[in-house]
Order: sequence, then structure tokens, then C-alpha cells
Amino acid sequence: MLARLFLFFQCRTIFVPQIRKKLRKGLVFLIILSSLTSCVSAKYKMASEDTPPPVPLNLRAEAHSVDALIDTVIIYAGPGSWKREAYWDEYLLSITNHGEHPVDLTSATLIDFQGNPVVAGDEPWELQEQSKEWIEHYDSGTTGVALKVGGASVMTGAVVGGIALAVGGSASFAGPSGAALAAAAAPVAALVALPIIGFGAILVNVEGKLKIEEEFNRRRLMLPATIQPGQVAQGSLFFRITPGPQRLTLFFAGAKPDAEPDFAISVDLTPLSDLHIDTNPEPKKAE
Repeated sequence: MLARLFLFFQCRTIFVPQIRKKLRKGLVFLIILSSLTSCVSAKYKMASEDTPPPVPLNLRAEAHSVDALIDTVIIYAGPGSWKREAYWDEYLLSITNHGEHPVDLTSATLIDFQGNPVVAGDEPWELQEQSKEWIEHYDSGTTGVALKVGGASVMTGAVVGGIALAVGGSASFAGPSGAALAAAAAPVAALVALPIIGFGAILVNVEGKLKIEEEFNRRRLMLPATIQPGQVAQGSLFFRITPGPQRLTLFFAGAKPDAEPDFAISVDLTPLSDLHIDTNPEPKKAE
């Protein structure tokens, strides 16, 4: 009997602290892992419902009996925004074919303030990466032009998220040291809860991502687009964030060999010459 009691207290002294230590390490690891993966990303959030409506722009140009109208431009955090952090410029167009033959809108190009061409994109996440990369590598020192995107000059940002821990439940173990092991295993409920919380946030992100892709494709004017005589084609062309655009050029081709020849329509964007450009940059402080 004395030998059994001695063995019991020896096992409790040796093994219970080790079990507690391992559980603590596992709990800390899961907290860190969950904090990195379980927050709902702003990247996949829709804009606030109180976002003001888009501002009419109504810039127009015409060629070969085809009329091109830029109804509005929706920018990062601007009027008409439907995505929380949309790193792109959305040009909403209305194109009317007044001619006698169908025409195909094949492509579109923006010319930015430096005279560089920017082509329309068809994938939201690729556009976002292009915009962020361009902003990151932009050097105002070489151009003398400071950018202003979404209300902040050449922005950088980070999404900080948190998690809530739900601890509960009970545990029991058979054997001579059951009570001690039960006390040591109290954090197990947290170990189970953390992955569940993280999984829930992942589902929210996935749902948000799919919703944004669906809305992006619903709004996008898919190219090439055939416009029949008397028809009006409406939709959006998406470009990476493009400061100070000079003009938007739409390229057309005849839908049939004996129809209209290839032609282009260029819409003057002078009213947008200061788009994404900080016209009153703060002077740099002397070092």
C-alpha cells in the first residue's frame, strides 16, 4: 500500500507539470496561429451601405456612328464604391451604335499622367496587386508629383484583427492521478474553440470573396463585346489605380469582313487630370 502511494505522488510530481507545460505551449501556438488566420479581412468586405451614390461625369466622344459615354468613374473609397478597399478605378460606360452594322469593342487603354498605357483588367485580385505594386514602387522624387489615393498620400495600411476565446467544458480521466490530470487539461476547451473560431472567420472571408467576384463580373463589360445597330452596351471597365488619366481609348473592329473598318474612339479626360494626385502636398520637414 505504501509503495502504491509513493508511486502515485511520484507520478503526479513528474508527469503533471510536464503535461501542463505542453498544453500551455500548444495553447500559445494556437492563439498565435488563430490571430494570424481568423480575422475577417477588409479585403473581402463590401462598402458601407451609407456610401454616397456615384457622381455623374458624362464625358463623351464619337466616331464611325458609335457614341462612347463615360457615365462616371468610381475610385477607392469614393462615391459609388461597392467594395470596402477597392484598389482599382472603375469606368462605367454607355456605348451606342448608331450605324447600320454591328461593331466589336475589342480592347481599351487608359493613358496616365506620365503618358504610360494602362490596359483594362478582368480579375479583381490581380488588379489589386497591380495597383499596390505600382503604388509601392512609385517615386514622387523623379516626377515631382505626389499621389493621393483614398484620401491619403501613397498609402500603406494593415488590417489588425482579434479573436475571442470561448473556454468551457469538463474532462475526467480514470486512474490514480485522474483529478490532477483533469485540472491540467482545463485549457483543452480553448484548444478546441480556437480552430472553430478561426474556421468561422475563414468561411466569412470565402463568402465575401465570392460575393465581390460575383459583383465584379456582373458589372464588368466583357471584351470583346458585340454591339448591334441601335443597341446600347453598358458596363464597367476596370483599371489599376491610374493617377491623372489623360484619355481613355476604345478600340473597335467591324463584326463582319464587309462592315465597318477598325477604328478607335478617344475620350478626353481633362476633368480627371488631378485624379489620385495631391494638389496641395505638405512640404517635407527639414532633417
